[in-house]
Amino acid sequence: MPASPLSCLQSSNSSTPIFSSDPKQGSKKNKRKPMVLVVDDNPLVQNVTAKIVERVGYSPITAGDGETALYLFKRHQEELIAVILDIVMPGIDGKETFRRMEAINPAIPVILTSGFFSGQTDSDPLPLGIAAFMPKPFTPSMVEQLLKKLGRPLDTE
Repeated sequence: MPASPLSCLQSSNSSTPIFSSDPKQGSKKNKRKPMVLVVDDNPLVQNVTAKIVERVGYSPITAGDGETALYLFKRHQEELIAVILDIVMPGIDGKETFRRMEAINPAIPVILTSGFFSGQTDSDPLPLGIAAFMPKPFTPSMVEQLLKKLGRPLDTE
């Protein structure tokens, strides 16, 4: 049975959360961190994914639907290094949201996610141009690996 989305909030060795709420952590020179837009209609998945993004060292911004995602995408496209986008959402679904994002700025990589869709099929293909597909439930290490592969390196000075 797949791990619960909450399982990534705990370290494997103890019941201690792996995320810190210390506001001083990670802000060496008050530089703006590159952003990752997290889009999911499930608030639990959205929040857990945002915490993973933050732990990796990026600044997450979140949206619960395609319309809000498109607004944030347009507004923050200069700071965005990637988008993590759920396929199955009410209203504007993830595939249509992706097509509209690509029309706005095709240079920003988009990672599509789904717990209902297992990837490329003949009857329901993934849109051309997506950077990656990540099935749910995903692990923090899966998110971290994809963001490091797709995003620009963090400034470590």
